[in-house]
Amino acid sequence: MDEHLAKTLARFRVDPQCGFLIKCRPEDFPMKYRPWVEICERFSDLITSCKVEEALEALPELSCDELLTHEDYRYAHLLLVTITSGYLWNQRTSQTPTKLPRSVSLPLLTVSEHLGLLPVVTHASTCLANWKLVDPDKEFCPENLRLLAFKFFEHEGNDWFFTVTAQALRQHLQLRKN
Repeated sequence: MDEHLAKTLARFRVDPQCGFLIKCRPEDFPMKYRPWVEICERFSDLITSCKVEEALEALPELSCDELLTHEDYRYAHLLLVTITSGYLWNQRTSQTPTKLPRSVSLPLLTVSEHLGLLPVVTHASTCLANWKLVDPDKEFCPENLRLLAFKFFEHEGNDWFFTVTAQALRQHLQLRKN
């Protein structure tokens, strides 16, 4: 790859191997934000037990001062839109909430502004930044991908909706290289 192309790809955050897919690394995500991760990991159980509101009420209000990399911000956006969607879609009454808890809305607005993304569910978050290889030595395919968030129920159809998109985008990149 020539230097000009490499610089252009880097400028637009296009990975030579993964294209527009973002390689979020949850293991490198600051521990301060563990409460966001934990809620997303437990969403299926929180929905089943009708405890989404309770979990969000207990969520601490966190500043975004320890988000350092673009990947940190993208992962934070994914987590926060997952929490927001789960909160809005999980209401047990016919009334949709008119406001989000501050512990979600403030960091979501900060992260969204930093990234230039809307503070809503987007393809950029739920598909492009919502994957992790199960085994890095194996093929990039839905069976070897795991969703990082946006898992409101445990069903492979939920996962495949997003992981097949990730695979198609990466496969398209590989075909263009040949």
